[in-house]
Amino acid sequence: MKAGFAPLDCPTVLTLSQLLALVGVWIVGAYTPGPDMLLVIQRSLSSRWAGFASLAGVVTGVAIWLGASMLGLAAILQAREDLLHWLQLAGGGFLVFMGVTGLRSAWPVARETVAARRGLAAATSSSSGSVRGGTKTRTLRGDYVRGLATNLSNPKAVVFFGSLLAPFLYPGGERLSLAASLGIFALLVAIAVFAFASVTLAASHPKLNARIRTWLPVVDAVSAVLFIGIGTFIAAAALVELI
Repeated sequence: MKAGFAPLDCPTVLTLSQLLALVGVWIVGAYTPGPDMLLVIQRSLSSRWAGFASLAGVVTGVAIWLGASMLGLAAILQAREDLLHWLQLAGGGFLVFMGVTGLRSAWPVARETVAARRGLAAATSSSSGSVRGGTKTRTLRGDYVRGLATNLSNPKAVVFFGSLLAPFLYPGGERLSLAASLGIFALLVAIAVFAFASVTLAASHPKLNARIRTWLPVVDAVSAVLFIGIGTFIAAAALVELI
């Protein structure tokens, strides 16, 4: 073998098949239903700008967990499972709190909406007015914070990201260069943006939006119940492990 062409002199890079495998798994994960997707759909049905605001919060959370896993936080949490379970308990508790708060505000308006659709409301105009007043209560900043908090409420994401990325960050047992690692980070964040943006655009499409807008308080109430259920499941699973 000629000098200068030894394997150790070659840069550590991902093959095309490895990169496509990583992208494929990431896309499937991005579109998998969960609290993030539920929140983005719910807010997108309310308005496109609300959907994009919650999307921005969710993607910020994804970037934080992704960066943390690349910096080695996943290994720390795997070594300290008790810490991970405490974080899960806190995250599940937050989802329950968010669900209860949302249900308390959405339930009265949802009940009026159902009554109006059944012809039991006093007047359509008064009922539709209450729906508009009851649903337009969150600012875009609030939607962003809610999206960020919803994503950060799942600390297991950093462990998942760490397990997913490990074979790709260390191909052949050697760590990728900083530039390559940053490239992967940027690519995965961009894919997450695209995935949630496509859902936002679909859910906020004028035709779909017009059909479902009168039922928006019911959607909010159902979403709140789902958040309570998901949060309870996460918190209960963490509590079992801690006990």
